[in-house]
Amino acid sequence: MAIQLPCKLALFQPFTSFCHQDALNGTKQCVSFPLWVSSGAVGLASAGSSRFVNLGTRQARHTLKAAEIFTPPPIDNDLHAIISEMGAIFSEDGVVETFQNDKDALAAAENDVAVVEMSQIGRIRVTGEDRIRFLHNQTTADFQKLKDGEGCDTVFVTSTGRTIDLAKAWVMKNSVILFVSPSQRQSLCALLNKYIFFADKVEVEDITDKTYYFTLVGPNSSKVLDTLGLEAIKDKPYGSFMHYAIEGTPVTVGVGSGLASPGYSFMLSTDTAGIVWEAILNAGAVPMGAAAWEQLRVWQEFDSIVIMQDGLHRGENSLRSTMHLRQDYGIPFL
Repeated sequence: MAIQLPCKLALFQPFTSFCHQDALNGTKQCVSFPLWVSSGAVGLASAGSSRFVNLGTRQARHTLKAAEIFTPPPIDNDLHAIISEMGAIFSEDGVVETFQNDKDALAAAENDVAVVEMSQIGRIRVTGEDRIRFLHNQTTADFQKLKDGEGCDTVFVTSTGRTIDLAKAWVMKNSVILFVSPSQRQSLCALLNKYIFFADKVEVEDITDKTYYFTLVGPNSSKVLDTLGLEAIKDKPYGSFMHYAIEGTPVTVGVGSGLASPGYSFMLSTDTAGIVWEAILNAGAVPMGAAAWEQLRVWQEFDSIVIMQDGLHRGENSLRSTMHLRQDYGIPFL
């Protein structure tokens, strides 16, 4: 007969066993079967056929059924699921292109605060006793002057001085975290490994897929930190960072948005990203996608242009370009 047990959730468990103890010689015989559990019953599963199992002097016939296809339950605090429910549109590479609120997000970045999911940014961890000396020789920054909790911008260059990539570095107690362009992380890992000599105590690891990276941008970014209890980082210089716990989850917060606008950067594990993301939104930040971020970056570069004509005034052509760009996207003029 078929084994029927009440069950509320649909799941699949690999095996179950039936055992028989021989009363005469004390030997024990066990047979294992795939076990199928569906929303209505539990049964032995195997390609839809039947099998007879000899349990002592009694034969038991078990109906074998194929497991039904089901959707697994959502994982609590899964960032991808949370962002998807917010209406986010993803690119083929998994980048959050937009939350379908670009106008509001750009306004928040200029007048309030926005948060950007930027996990496409490459993250490389360099460890080992010689890591500081090694990076000092491979980039333009003076890493030997930096202490634990400090950071800087740096440039990877070729042997002839040509730029490979712009990067940001956080110097930690036992490692250095490098933030690099998405398209350069694999080639930079290969390049760094290439220049590690036999006696060098240096290890390079791409941790992009093991971590998430958020950016707060806007004049009210510090208010989000106040709400989350992270105010100690506010008075630190650019590039500095501190380790915190938000709602019991570890997160590293650094000074700087990556643009001219004030802001902060968050690096955290994949297990805690959803909790931190929701905490930031609850603190008042407006979500922003990569498309709006790129527009903001272009505008700020226009705003920073200074042409040496008539003293330190902005050139007429640059001003006109800025005004047209802002007009096209509905951003108020300066």
